[in-house]
Amino acid sequence: VINNQDNKNQEIKVYSANNLVNFDYSSNSTSTIEIYNIIGQKVKEIQKDANTPLTYWNFEDSYGREVSNGPYFYKIFNDNQIYNGKIVKVDNSVYINK
Repeated sequence: VINNQDNKNQEIKVYSANNLVNFDYSSNSTSTIEIYNIIGQKVKEIQKDANTPLTYWNFEDSYGREVSNGPYFYKIFNDNQIYNGKIVKVDNSVYINK
């Protein structure tokens, strides 16, 4: 769970379920989730509508190809705030560090 110090009511939950990374948070507007690989290349950008509390990343890049094992970093741009964390994919396991 990521808490923004300026807005104590904003809570972002990032967790793994069914081999997906779920991003669960409320938003007053459309937000963007960007996923980067270890060398800083953006592999995926996900748009999340304000009315949709849950969205996910299925470990596919922008071309629909499954990404390889390794560390990935995410940035969430939500309501004029930026949240970030790390995702590590190892075979069928996922580790998330916020």
